[in-house]
Order: sequence, then C-alpha cells, then structure tokens
Amino acid sequence: MALFRVGLGLMLFCDVVKRSLTLREHYTADGVFPGAIASQLEPDFWLFRVFLLSDRTEVQALLFVVAAVLAVCVLVGYRTKLATILSFVFLVSIIRRNPYACHTGDIWLEVQTFWAMFLPLGACFSIDRLRGRAPRIEGNAFFSVATIAVFVQLWVFYFMAGYLKHGYELWVRGEALHVFTGIVEYTRPFGAVLGQHPGLCRFLTYFTLVLEMGGPFLLFVPFFTAQLRLLMIVLFAGFHLAIQLSVYIGIFELLSIVALLQVLPALFWDSVLPRVPVLGSIARMARRRRPRLRPGFARPLPRGIAAGGQILAGLSLAMVLVSNLNTARTGTIRVPRKLDDYARQIGLIQNWNVFTDLDNLFFGWYLVLGQTNEGRVVDVQAGTDYVGIQAPEHPAESFTNHNQRRFWGQAARPGQEWLRFHLARHLQVIWNEEHADPLFHLAIFHIASAPGRGQKRQGVRRLYLQEFPRPDLDRVSEEEQREADELRRQWRLALGAIPAFVVP
Repeated sequence: MALFRVGLGLMLFCDVVKRSLTLREHYTADGVFPGAIASQLEPDFWLFRVFLLSDRTEVQALLFVVAAVLAVCVLVGYRTKLATILSFVFLVSIIRRNPYACHTGDIWLEVQTFWAMFLPLGACFSIDRLRGRAPRIEGNAFFSVATIAVFVQLWVFYFMAGYLKHGYELWVRGEALHVFTGIVEYTRPFGAVLGQHPGLCRFLTYFTLVLEMGGPFLLFVPFFTAQLRLLMIVLFAGFHLAIQLSVYIGIFELLSIVALLQVLPALFWDSVLPRVPVLGSIARMARRRRPRLRPGFARPLPRGIAAGGQILAGLSLAMVLVSNLNTARTGTIRVPRKLDDYARQIGLIQNWNVFTDLDNLFFGWYLVLGQTNEGRVVDVQAGTDYVGIQAPEHPAESFTNHNQRRFWGQAARPGQEWLRFHLARHLQVIWNEEHADPLFHLAIFHIASAPGRGQKRQGVRRLYLQEFPRPDLDRVSEEEQREADELRRQWRLALGAIPAFVVP
C-alpha cells in the first residue's frame, strides 16, 4: 500500500501538470467551456464546485497549485488521509468543471483515489510514520471491506473490458488492434510500425481478449496464489506498457500499472525483490539503516466513525457491482435517477467499454480556416496562410494533451454544435491576441475516415461556420460595404474550393 500511495500521488501530480497545459483553454471564461455553462450541469453537489469558484485564470491557476500540493502530500504520506480525501474532492471537481475534456483514464484515477480514502496508506514509509502519526497496523497485513473492494474492483475492471469487447465483430474477427494502429489522432510511431504487421496484430487482439477475461481470475486461485498473482501482474504490466508505447492515451495505462501495485504478494517483497541486482541492494540497505521513528501512532478513529466508513465502502462496492451488471445486461437492476447521477459523478457507476466500436467511429484530424480583415485566408492552428489541405506529419502530436484531443473529439460528434461554437470563439480570441490582423470569418473541418471499414480516402466534413453579419448600411459608407461584400465573396470561394475527400 505504501508503494501504491507513492504511485497514486505521482499520478495525481502528473494529472494536474498535464491539465495545466490547457488551463486557460479548458477551465476559464476565455476557454472552450465557460463556467457559466459548467455551472448548469447536473448533478450539482456543492462539495464538487471547487473549480467553479471563479473563471479567472489566476484563480484557476491557484486551485491547480493547491491540487498539486495535495498530490505531493499523498506521495510523501503527509497527513495522508486528509490529503487523499481532498485530492479526491479536487479531482471530481475538475472533472465536473469540464467533463468534455476528460477520458477513461480520468475516471479510473477517480476510482482509485476513491478506494484509497478507505485504506491506511500512510502506515508505512511516510512522513506520518516518521512523525508518529501513522495508523496502527498489526504486522504487515491489513484486512477490511476496502481491501476486498480493491481486489473486486480490479477484477471487474479487466473482466468487463474483455467481456464487452466480445460483443463487437471487429474484436471477434481479430482485426481490432490492426484497425486501432491506423487511428492517426492516437497512434505513436511504435504503433504505426506495429500496424504494418497484420498477423502480429491479430495475435495480440486475441491475446488481449484472453488476458482481460481470464487474467483477473488469477487474483483468487487458492493454490500457488502468490506465484499466480505475480504472474498476472507481470502480464498486465507488460500489456499496459505496450499500449502506452503504441498510442497517446494519457495516464490511463500507467495508472493501471499503479493500481496493480496494491495486490503485489509478499512473495515479491521477500523473494523476488532481493534477487534483483540494484533493487535488492537498496532493499538490504534500507533494512540495515531503518530511520528512527517517533514512538506512538495516530489516535484511532471512534468506533462509530470507523464502522461507518466500512459500511460506506461496502455500499459503494455494491453500487460498483450493480452498475457493471447493468452494463453487461442492460437494465438488470434499476437504480434511482438521483442515486445514479451522484454515483456516476464519483466513479461508482462504471462502464469499461473502451475502444470497442472502432469500425463505426470516425478518426482523423482537424483543419481550422479563417479569413482576416485584410482578406487573407489562413490556417488558424498553424498561424500561416492557407495553401491547401495538408495533413500534419504526425496528427496525434498536434494536440497539447489527451484532454484536448478528447474535447475536439466530443465537439466533432453529431449534435454538439454548441461545443463547436465555444471552440470557435476561443480560437478567434487566441488568434486576435497573437496577430495584428483579426479574424473576420472562421470555419472548422474534420478530416476523417472510418478505419474499420477499410477506407483509404478521408472525408472532409465542415463542423462549424462562423460568418460575421453584413455591415450596417446606416453606419458604413458604400465603399466599406463593397469591401465587406468582396471579402465575403472571396471567403465563400475559398470554402467552395475545399474538396469533399482527400487521399492521405
């Protein structure tokens, strides 16, 4: 649990850092999702309105700093219980502030932080332990409802991910990984190389299905338990590392490895680790030079509060099981709407349907055209004059982080015109701040194909068009009116020249 705490704190810190790269874009009034809209989202529990205190950039930056400090406190084990609870509140709050810039990795981090609140993560190798404020643990083992929940949550996470994939023909045919490596907005160079070997991709597709559905059962085998559990961890860790090297998917895969640290058996610490050349030497030195700890432990919680925490953990685990059962068998157990809303907000209503329907999704890249007041047609993202459709060499690297990639993907979905409006407004604000010649018109295009259908050409779909209204005849001269009409004519000619398809 101490190693898991360090990993969790590191993941929380990395999450804050990567989100800060698009702080203004995603979390301020000038961004793509203003607070006035975010405040209307449901559910609206007051505890998770932290990032709705203000839309000003400096206030959001301060909140990010607080979140980063809390993550460091979890990492080093300082006031561990309080830091973990507050980190959870901040994490849920930032997801609630802009859910359209979030992904499965954010929900998985939310889930891991939730269960961490019920565990004595500061009992060992922590500042709390050095200060004599750690919770009292007899021996090296700890058992509670929360520890049961950790094992069950891992089993549910992997088993459901594999079970849901079996419902899609692309996975059953063994073609999913080959299709996935062709998704240009996600694929890393290693993934592109992997995609050149269809036979290997087919094997890895079936290996994924077998591993996700069969691997979690190794947690509960009653014989050779430690050996089989260690084998499971090694297999899944290698699996997640391979995915991390192949695609841009945020912290999801690394976080999954951190989650596995919770179930490392004693065999690892007593037999495996000491035999690793470098790590074994460090472990032996640590045993010889243990820090002098202050005597005493933290005062135990009152019995009623401790029992209440266990009951809450048990009820939360029941909600996790119910939600996943409903995902597997739609509507098996009806959950009241209000309870469903709040449980979903804190990660207890779960759906691990990850990258399943690949052949029915459209993936690609984005082109943003603008016309300035001087009549130039420009590529807004590149900041240069537009000279024709030219795909970026590495489309996946054109996004600042995975959260930005997700928001653009959400905006491209049918029925999300209102998201595109705020996206266009933000792009216009940024351009006008950085260029002396402001934008007069703007258009956003999604250039994509459905890789699962074997399409080689990419369709060009216009997502959004912003044209400024005609000048008021009572306020401008006839010459100014003619100039505006000429600009509009040139702009429409430029739009008319955009092809319906391109071949990458």
